[in-house]
Amino acid sequence: MSSPVKIAVKDIISIDRRKSESIYLQIVYSFIQAVQRGILPLDAQLPGTRIFSQDLKIHRKTVVAAFEELQAQGWIETIPSVGSFVKNPQISSKSEQILEKQANKYLKKSDFNFKRSYLLTSPFEKSDVALKFNDGQPDYRLIDSKELARIYRSALQRKNIQQNITNSEVRVLPNFKEQLSYYLNLTRNLHISSQQLSIGKSKELLLYILTQLLIEPKDTVLIAGFGYFFNNMVFQQAGAKIISIPIDEKGMDIAYIKKNFKKGEIRCLIINTAQHYPSTQSFSAERKQALLALAEAYEFIIIEEDSEFEFHHNSTPVFPLISSNPKSNHIYLGSFGRFLTPSFQREFLIGPEDLILEVEKYLGFMDSKGDITTEQALMEMIKEGDIHRFLWKSNKVYVQRKQNFEQLLNLYLGNEISYTIPQFGLAFWIKFNRSISLNDLSKTAINQQLFIPRICFYQNKDITAMRLGFGHLNEGEMEAALKVIANVLQEITP
Repeated sequence: MSSPVKIAVKDIISIDRRKSESIYLQIVYSFIQAVQRGILPLDAQLPGTRIFSQDLKIHRKTVVAAFEELQAQGWIETIPSVGSFVKNPQISSKSEQILEKQANKYLKKSDFNFKRSYLLTSPFEKSDVALKFNDGQPDYRLIDSKELARIYRSALQRKNIQQNITNSEVRVLPNFKEQLSYYLNLTRNLHISSQQLSIGKSKELLLYILTQLLIEPKDTVLIAGFGYFFNNMVFQQAGAKIISIPIDEKGMDIAYIKKNFKKGEIRCLIINTAQHYPSTQSFSAERKQALLALAEAYEFIIIEEDSEFEFHHNSTPVFPLISSNPKSNHIYLGSFGRFLTPSFQREFLIGPEDLILEVEKYLGFMDSKGDITTEQALMEMIKEGDIHRFLWKSNKVYVQRKQNFEQLLNLYLGNEISYTIPQFGLAFWIKFNRSISLNDLSKTAINQQLFIPRICFYQNKDITAMRLGFGHLNEGEMEAALKVIANVLQEITP
């Protein structure tokens, strides 16, 4: 048997006297959760019922009742004159050790051949340091989680929810799809019906489905500048030939496409028409119209990605290109609720109805178990106007943070960099005035408790740049992070 549990009883057992649930059952549930989460190690000896009752300030008989229930369910074993010990009826310590030995012996290397993908190797890195940059993600600390929980509980109590949950044919709540299409028409100047809309939990999944429907090996796919790394990965995995088109102060160079390609040679073009990723370079209205004309003349598909629309910083938003071009060669991939916590976020795809029908077939078996309750909550947030309130409060903070970040960039890195102020999104595109090793910068920064992942780096013989997100940092965190970069630059360069 293991040594006695050293964790304080009150740290593992949660009691709320306001609940209608009896206290001994609250002890039972808290105990089981602590075992399942690994807080209470298997076979560890528990304190006696007297210590439990003293620490929790409850009657000893209540603890005895809880212990009896836990023993009946197999979560503890009581040995007379010795004590009570933690067990897990779902898996015993011996079977766990046997499984681990078997895994070490048999699961190291397969005895069969299979396809390997180096293209889909995840570029995302992890670090435990306190200060981190990313490529422009929101700050989920800004969201009132208690209010979201209240809205979710309210949705869960709706009579129609239980019916839809038990109906395996319902992947997306029909009323939510109607409400979202109405909301998108209102906020993004679109003119769509719910039949032209498909909803998923992941942009990556929707992109993958598009490659299955649109791409054949060696098809030519155009991107603007560097493009978004994940889009490139998915389309290359499908066998597409990715070609980068130069960008300038007006956005993607349409003349370059005319000069280097002919009608029928391009399968599709992926572009963020609000501003290019990663450079945050805006796309001029003139170039947008030229792109529409070229797509029609050259007969290629436009895939418009617009994941940052909700984070526009001007009073008048720039509407997506599809709002002025609702044609059959245009697909729009967008995000809804990116300012909310991830479980409340949704990705969507807009396109011709026949394409949407095929997308839904894939989603029917790849994403078949929808989250009806969350969609009910989102639908009510749209109806009641809560979604606008959440977005307005978040953007108010992000606009202030953008101003703070610009001031701190000038203060700490003003002589080292150049940048443009982004009109959308939560990241700055920063170009260094001299050539440095971004890998050296990252390695030295981590020693000073700042993590800069490789997805933020863009470096070749012509450019040394980083895309640095500011939205997830408060002013103190911004200043601390940029101070580190300034210090590191002095260390790694003369």
